[in-house]
Amino acid sequence: MKLVLATSKTCGLCHMLNSKLKKENLESSVCVYQDDMNFFEKHKIKSLPRLLVFENDELTEIVQGVDDIISKVKYNN
Repeated sequence: MKLVLATSKTCGLCHMLNSKLKKENLESSVCVYQDDMNFFEKHKIKSLPRLLVFENDELTEIVQGVDDIISKVKYNN
């Protein structure tokens, strides 16, 4: 399973999420795509932050909301 985090430098919720991930030592658990419009468009991401869950290179889930993203990352650690 691969966890991919879609964020932006200008997103307040993204900054909050990144702070929480660092505080809980979880930032190394996710691959981050920051301000990558090609990635966002490919996966139809229109708001941030979003956690994309891939299994065998297939997108299986998109998680939104800071607390839900933190819970998903913790669960998969």
